[in-house]
Amino acid sequence: MVSNVCAATDPSFSHDLSGPHGTIPEYAQRVKDAVSDNLTPEQVQIVLHKAADAARVRALRALQAAASPDEEEEQGKMHEWCMKVVKPFVQAFINRQEKNTDSFSQEIDHAKSD
Repeated sequence: MVSNVCAATDPSFSHDLSGPHGTIPEYAQRVKDAVSDNLTPEQVQIVLHKAADAARVRALRALQAAASPDEEEEQGKMHEWCMKVVKPFVQAFINRQEKNTDSFSQEIDHAKSD
């Protein structure tokens, strides 16, 4: 998950982003469990690999954009990305999980039926 990149440079990052059901890794696990429910082990692996690949690509793009020969500048760019992009994304993810539990479940069921 892209938040792991931010947590690697700022260990408090994940703990600052939490909701009633825990931290972002706990929310991610809840989604993983919901998506995996009623799938075969092979289907679960396909879904997890695709999700991991997408997250990896996004994180690598951010790292490449922040790359600089000046370590301080690079850290500053990463911090800015974490605060302006990742943090709002994670907060919206948590809010959606809390406010739209039923619609999320319906979306998962719909995606599984396609």
